[in-house]
Amino acid sequence: MSATWLARKLTVVAGLAWLVATIVFLALHMVPGDPAELLLSTGGVSPDPASVAELREKLGLERPLVVQY
Repeated sequence: MSATWLARKLTVVAGLAWLVATIVFLALHMVPGDPAELLLSTGGVSPDPASVAELREKLGLERPLVVQY
């Protein structure tokens, strides 16, 4: 096992990890609706707007996608 082979394998693993993380991030942001509302809604009851705003602030959902990533 040479150092070149190991470096190549580690590069592939790091690239795949980045690709999977990016796909999951984008998929979660493509889901329709507000993630904060979806997390707080129970039994079809709309959550309190103040609670939604607080959760959005806590999770950083009001920031641009580039900053969230």
